[in-house]
Amino acid sequence: MKTLIATLIVLASFTAKADDFQNAEANYLPIPTQIVFNNHMDRAVWVTIYNSISRISDNACLQPGESTFFTGYYPPFFYQVRGEVKEKLDCGGRTYDDITKAGRMTGWYGIDATMYRKGDSTEMDIHDGYNPLGGAYPEFNEE
Repeated sequence: MKTLIATLIVLASFTAKADDFQNAEANYLPIPTQIVFNNHMDRAVWVTIYNSISRISDNACLQPGESTFFTGYYPPFFYQVRGEVKEKLDCGGRTYDDITKAGRMTGWYGIDATMYRKGDSTEMDIHDGYNPLGGAYPEFNEE
């Protein structure tokens, strides 16, 4: 029973976002795992990151062409990345498109998410295994 409780405590601590590490001096993270979100849309995108128990752990408003890194996420857990294309540049107003996809942290690599237009539709690509030291994927083709 004690082993089960100890295991659950360890899993819960890894599932939650590690704010104490993120706010430390020099931004030290014990495992440099990141979620990267790239906004290749012509509108602002409201990004929400959900941890593996479906609780909001991060969010941000990204301007057209902007990218951001979310830090403090650990393997081997799954995280959901949600992108909402908004009417206004301050991420207010109507939501034009809303896409949520899951990605899994793998070892020292994170998740790379890119939201873009393809013809008349909005797409979001999720890649597991983003390499924060140099990128792991070729650029996608914007048509």
